[in-house]
Amino acid sequence: MEHVKGSASAGPIDRGMDGGDTWLEGTNPANRKQVASEKRTAVEHSAIAVIGCGHLGAALARGFRQKLGIRSERLTLCDRGSGRAQQVAAEIGAQAGSDLTKVAQAADIIVLAVKPAAVPGVLATVKQAVAEAKIKPLVISVASGVTVQRLKECLGPSFPVVRVMPNLPSMIG
Repeated sequence: MEHVKGSASAGPIDRGMDGGDTWLEGTNPANRKQVASEKRTAVEHSAIAVIGCGHLGAALARGFRQKLGIRSERLTLCDRGSGRAQQVAAEIGAQAGSDLTKVAQAADIIVLAVKPAAVPGVLATVKQAVAEAKIKPLVISVASGVTVQRLKECLGPSFPVVRVMPNLPSMIG
């Protein structure tokens, strides 16, 4: 978020994924709070799939349930046959899915929390699963060292992609 200088009416700018600028509704803190609330409401009503239930994927899933209040029917965990998805889902009151294709087809937001070596294979399945969808799910990657460019290469240009770098030790307390 940045401010544009040189204009009396300049407000904060949100740099969009395509590099374009999205003006928030003025600089009034109440307006920014309303925008943040609307965005949170949109997330609360989205179907979220967490693919990969290692330490980071499980921690994110817990946060979605406990901190954001995502309802159990809107949160699905998927992991490659280890049973970890079922274990974490039972612990936090979410759903577990074993079929990545079905999980991807039902998701509005996909959180990719797999090892970097697994990313191309997982994204190939996701891409094929939602090939016919008019609106592609948002893919949020926490895979270490996998760039946005690489994610776009795997998925294609029609997918919205975000790369984040969470800090698991900061989750204490």
